[in-house]
Amino acid sequence: MKHLHFITPLIFISLFFFQKASAQEKVVNLQQNVRVLKAWEKSSVLKLKSDKKNSLTLPFFDDFSSGDVFPSEKLWEDKFAFVNTDYPIDPVTVGVATLDAISYNGSMYDDAAYGSRFIADYLTSKPIDLSDADYQNVYLSFFYQPQGMGNSPESGDSLAVEFYSPETQQWERVWSKAGSTNLPFTQVYIAIDQAKYLQDKFQFRFLNYVSLAGAAIPGDAGNVDMWHIDYVQLDTDRNPDTDEIQDVAFLYPSQSLLIDYEAIPWTHFQENPTQKMKATLNTALKNNDTHTREIDTLKFYFNSLMNPTGSDLLKAGSHNINAGETYNFSAPFSYVYPTNGQDSALFDVKNVIITDDYDAKSNNTVSYFQKFYNYYAYDDGTAELGYGLTGEGSRNGSVAYKFTTYKKDSLRAVQIYFNQTLNEANRKYFYLSIWDDDNGKPGSLIYEKIGIRPQYTDELNQFYSYRLKAYEYDERDTAIAVQGTFYVGWKQTTEDMFNVGFDVNRNSQDKLFYSIDGTWQASLSSGALMMRPVFGKKLPQITAIEPVKKSVFRIYPNPTSDRVYIEMPNDTKLSNCKLTIYNLFGKQIRQDKNFENKWLDVSNLASGVYLLYFKSERFFETKRLVID
Repeated sequence: MKHLHFITPLIFISLFFFQKASAQEKVVNLQQNVRVLKAWEKSSVLKLKSDKKNSLTLPFFDDFSSGDVFPSEKLWEDKFAFVNTDYPIDPVTVGVATLDAISYNGSMYDDAAYGSRFIADYLTSKPIDLSDADYQNVYLSFFYQPQGMGNSPESGDSLAVEFYSPETQQWERVWSKAGSTNLPFTQVYIAIDQAKYLQDKFQFRFLNYVSLAGAAIPGDAGNVDMWHIDYVQLDTDRNPDTDEIQDVAFLYPSQSLLIDYEAIPWTHFQENPTQKMKATLNTALKNNDTHTREIDTLKFYFNSLMNPTGSDLLKAGSHNINAGETYNFSAPFSYVYPTNGQDSALFDVKNVIITDDYDAKSNNTVSYFQKFYNYYAYDDGTAELGYGLTGEGSRNGSVAYKFTTYKKDSLRAVQIYFNQTLNEANRKYFYLSIWDDDNGKPGSLIYEKIGIRPQYTDELNQFYSYRLKAYEYDERDTAIAVQGTFYVGWKQTTEDMFNVGFDVNRNSQDKLFYSIDGTWQASLSSGALMMRPVFGKKLPQITAIEPVKKSVFRIYPNPTSDRVYIEMPNDTKLSNCKLTIYNLFGKQIRQDKNFENKWLDVSNLASGVYLLYFKSERFFETKRLVID
């Protein structure tokens, strides 16, 4: 999903105007679109080369239902717009092209700055041949929507359409629309009736003007001013008064067939598969035509991608859909995913409709990948917003996310998707925390990991896995035996927002809690936090974070102010031992190697608590030292 840049109503608005506001949870726009970045990295060019010999011929049509991140290379010349299904509200068909403040590489434009307005994205057609003398009543039409599920363009911002004249070799403005808050998709017709346009190598393009509003607070300057384009048509013999869209289409992609989660571990699912599946199949179809249309057949395919053995098929029969109607299909069904004897599985769930021959076929199929790996997830894997705590008083604030397992297992890691922020403003230390349940809210703290910061990765879905270790630099893993309800989350050490990915196309608001003053509050933000507990096999089921091994040595005096002594067995040598000293935020303070003395001079350390990590070929040990 690209950058969904919507600020939850009734909350957070004042935070855009005051850097020091009372502590609260907050939802902000994204600084980067990872899906676009990854797609761009795989692409060899930014601006596609036009075919100078062969122009496109009419009709020109695109409803952006291909599922690709970038516009079709067959129709469009550049890659600035983001093709997605995440941002529109009630589109014409599944998929739109979104113009916003994020560039082709998934990051904000270099010239984005407060107080300035600039042209951001372009969506430029390839050259089209309009030179046929018989062409009459040539029109370009399209649907547009400001904001959608994203950020609304201000009144000074705009969406514009320009035509390229092969005769003058100039781009000329032919239509524009001022920014506004959310509106339904609106269709626009633009006549192409001037001789300077009715030539070979004609082109048209969309572009948007963007501005950054609000106070220049690090982390708040995110993707903004969104316009969504759908159902672009250019053809001859058209009449805006009588034209019809003879198209029945899916509106949104398929969704998870699981009751509570987007994904769960395969071994957990198999404990009782039928109890974890939804009782109904659901999908949404829209009849864009002006008269009732019959869907000949609605089909659902279930295909294992890890053990291909052919698809299972469920037929949902034929259906009549009234003119202009959005038809929300829901019907009871029973399906059991076949087991494969492995510890993971992946299925392609495909929805297909059979329509009349004149109906566009590109939007008649949608898919969903049902994942059964080693984690629980409420989110769909893509962030539209960023979530966190910020404001005066949020230091030591906590966020907790509720999960309920289907079987007892070893919790081995927590995956978190952090959004990248302006000047890495969210790279502050935090405590990774796990709580038990207390009557539907977080209870006692059962695990805490210190000295870690937000990390980014190039792995699938951009989640970073924080393994359950006593400390970030510890080479040993700790597993926690979990059964039933528990909570994963974090405790802050600063008032800066951590900007964790927030998926607004899924809603697990009732599972999200935050605490500013020690009292847990239910979240006011609708969406799904992108945080996932990871389970694994063959790990010790330990419910505490004490070292697994018996202590090799001790340090004294503790507390101390100048010197600390090390006591250990007589046969233990320190000549090949490395000592690293960390503060409680995980920052390395000092490192010594191959020291022979059995004492350390710590007189230069400021008062506070430190961690001494000893490591050699024979042992490793962590000690807590207090400097008074």
